[in-house]
Amino acid sequence: MFTQRNGSHEPRCGGRCLVLRHDHPTALNLVPFSAALVIAPTGAWVFLIVTAEWVSGIALAAVLACGVLVALGAGTCLLTVYLTEPGILMTQSEELPSVHSPEVAADPPMDGGRWGAAAASEYLEEKGAGGSKAALDPSNAALSTLSQSRGTEDAISHAREKDSTTNNRHSHWYIVVDGGRYELPELRAKFCRQSSNCVENFDHFCPWTGNVIGVRNYKFFFFFVTCVVLLCVVVFSTSLVCFIWSTRDVKEWINAFTGPHSDTATVSTLLMVYAVVMSFAIFPLWFFHIGLICSATTTNEAIRGVWAGRANPNDLGCMGNCSRALCRRSRASYLTSNMHSRLIAEPVGPQSRV
Repeated sequence: MFTQRNGSHEPRCGGRCLVLRHDHPTALNLVPFSAALVIAPTGAWVFLIVTAEWVSGIALAAVLACGVLVALGAGTCLLTVYLTEPGILMTQSEELPSVHSPEVAADPPMDGGRWGAAAASEYLEEKGAGGSKAALDPSNAALSTLSQSRGTEDAISHAREKDSTTNNRHSHWYIVVDGGRYELPELRAKFCRQSSNCVENFDHFCPWTGNVIGVRNYKFFFFFVTCVVLLCVVVFSTSLVCFIWSTRDVKEWINAFTGPHSDTATVSTLLMVYAVVMSFAIFPLWFFHIGLICSATTTNEAIRGVWAGRANPNDLGCMGNCSRALCRRSRASYLTSNMHSRLIAEPVGPQSRV
């Protein structure tokens, strides 16, 4: 059971799920729109199949069952992604002296004042310490110290405040799991601006599912995209057959929308347009995530080029990566009442590891 709010996630349904409050300006919640894009076309498609009379009996039942099951799968996965805690990690910070590289000192300060820890981190990540790939390695001490200082928006503001008031010091963030303390790259974690939480295996924030995509809900996100792809295929193929059947006696195509089967022709045309438009949006996303799964890479890592030019230590081979991402049971949440109490109670040493 979830008993307290974590960042922008708060307990709902009597503590059985943790739902994101969309307080941040960029934390859009398009879940109702996503649901409408599945439900409305499915309803129109069922009407088309039932009234078209191009199939009957067992064939009609089989076609309807196929489309409705795919639509139900899409809706179920959408709801699961929205209600699933994405893999939020507990964090701890400590005050450390700011690290200044020669490049940072040579450039003018950001935000109109002294370098803040988060600002310096973003500067070094963007500049790559002169383009050297080694500078982007998490083992690089200067970059690691800076890049891990980013936190929630409140934490970033707090760190910058500290920089200007406490002799140029900043907050270094650690992940705390069952008494062990980890650096963020060790768990492929990142602080999400939209949710104000640190998420394990952070992939991205998805407004269409209204939640952060992380280690605990990524497979449901992929299944949702897959179901939408299958829905587009089913809707387009059956609508095309219905359109051809309804215009079989029409000599001129323009008369297809004024003849005895005009309703079937109109609905099937609209559904084909829907399927084509959705395909242009969803198919590239689907293929992109297939590639990410096969290469054991997250969207965040792919955009930042974390593994560019070097071996990915998380790679288990194509089959192993697919099995881990899609078949393995999601780990238990670290934020349930029992686990949360244990994490708070156990001390954290400066060099402790699980």
